[in-house]
Amino acid sequence: RKWLDKAEELVNTAQAIAPDLPEYYNTLTKIYLLKELDFGRDENPTAFELAKEGIKKYPHDARLNSITGHCYFVKFGKQGNEPDLDKALEYKEKSFLIDPYGLNNISLAKILMLKKEFYRAIDVCNHIKKHDPSSFVKYRLGEIYYYLGDLDKSREIFQQFGLPLNFKIYALFHLCMIAAQKGEKEEAQRIIQEIKILIPEKYKNLNDQFRFASIYMGLKNKELGYKHLEFFLNTERIKDERFIYCRYINIDRNFDLYREEQR
Repeated sequence: RKWLDKAEELVNTAQAIAPDLPEYYNTLTKIYLLKELDFGRDENPTAFELAKEGIKKYPHDARLNSITGHCYFVKFGKQGNEPDLDKALEYKEKSFLIDPYGLNNISLAKILMLKKEFYRAIDVCNHIKKHDPSSFVKYRLGEIYYYLGDLDKSREIFQQFGLPLNFKIYALFHLCMIAAQKGEKEEAQRIIQEIKILIPEKYKNLNDQFRFASIYMGLKNKELGYKHLEFFLNTERIKDERFIYCRYINIDRNFDLYREEQR
């Protein structure tokens, strides 16, 4: 928390020297988001209010449009209101039009994917990849192809990940989800064991529970699938993102059985 307070102090010092630059609103909004989401601190103004203030002054700044879109996306995650997701898409698309080469546009691809606009999401990633062929873009492409249902293309992408270790582990989870969806039980079990060996304590995170839920649901192991899913969804940290993960459930074919039972 102290380093966030120090960062805010430095931004405010810079703002006093050069008042109301768009960078001030963009950077301080990010700091407030971290305080609110990671530490549960109430800011006044809130990150969302600060972003809206900034975008009124600088409506054509790419980064401000992007962070404002992110604030609407965070709001959707908490409340599940579709107009907030539409607003998130609107601002992210405007940011992309102003600066189509920025890596932060992969978040636009994520929103398009969650809205099942898969081919538009792929186009965004391919555009970014021409100028920034980073692992983040490649990973997002593999993810989009998975949820689109092109499992072979998704597998081809995720098999390319070696190091760094965190990307390799994330890729292994998706390869396991693919194997489960294809009905390749032995391959899925092999990858599960590899994941358990590879994940060091510092890389273990809550999202692993959600990925294991997808895998076991895909393998028709309802008991383990529900166990991981209920643990994940009932965790306090997930409450602010619950509706985002519900979107993932809606586009993941491994959860077909779960969705049918919820009707």
